[in-house]
Amino acid sequence: MLSRASALAMLSPVMPEKDLAAQFGGQPAMTFVVNGQGRDFMFQHGGGNVGYRCLMVMYPETGNGAVFMANSDMGFGVGMEMIRAASFVYEWPDFKTKRLNKRTVSIDEASNFVGTYYFDSGWKVDIIGVDMADGIAIKFPNGDIYPLTGVKSKNIYVHEETGVEISFTDVAGKHEIYLYNQRGYSKQ
Repeated sequence: MLSRASALAMLSPVMPEKDLAAQFGGQPAMTFVVNGQGRDFMFQHGGGNVGYRCLMVMYPETGNGAVFMANSDMGFGVGMEMIRAASFVYEWPDFKTKRLNKRTVSIDEASNFVGTYYFDSGWKVDIIGVDMADGIAIKFPNGDIYPLTGVKSKNIYVHEETGVEISFTDVAGKHEIYLYNQRGYSKQ
């Protein structure tokens, strides 16, 4: 079992003065997505490559967490079902099953968000046009492509298999994306 001190030490930068992006194919080195405070503070890291998908989730205050690794490009959906089950059993504040209402998305709305979005932490994602879902998808630096479906109110989308939520805003004529608790900016 991972101690609270060990978990918190994992969140400390090992070499904060060095940019290791070149050693990781031009992408930022491994980072954690963090959320919540106090007892609800959590960190996670997920990813994959050809033939594998994985996710690690940890709540250091309680010592609860889970990890899955699936040997399939389509394994993220099954893994997320396990994470949602753990969330239910251990009463985590995150990873709950959600019911979302789909909405009709116009081609003009969807294509309006196509472009590259840059994050202050050094990484970027592309919103691309596709013939699936509602006509757009997010393309991650590792090549994963998540088709997006419009939900809730205008400019909010979800990848149905993973539950990843994305929202777009227009600030002073420039599009912004909100993804993994981070805001990215287009350079249009």
